[in-house]
Amino acid sequence: MTTNRQKTTRAKRTMQPSKKKFVSTKAQPLADELLQLNDDFAEFSDMSAFLCNAFAITLAEHEWLNEEIISGARICSNWLYSRTCKFKDDIRHVNTSYAEVVREKQNAK
Repeated sequence: MTTNRQKTTRAKRTMQPSKKKFVSTKAQPLADELLQLNDDFAEFSDMSAFLCNAFAITLAEHEWLNEEIISGARICSNWLYSRTCKFKDDIRHVNTSYAEVVREKQNAK
């Protein structure tokens, strides 16, 4: 028979990310990895923006909620949105820099 404490501990362990690093058996070229990162982050960004907007609208529609809670949720939502945009710009910059380095190497040959 499992106790609530054992269930809680087991649940916490399953929710934690694996501490093992993923080791690919086949290395992808850096350009492919950058493109995949860009695509994955674009998908994350779109979902994040949708959830932020939906969350803020949903909170605003509930009149019984404290105005401070609604304001705090908007602040968090705006922060998440702005950080996501910053990461998107950073990834775009890395992609552009990488493309320039590759172009320079090709032109030097």
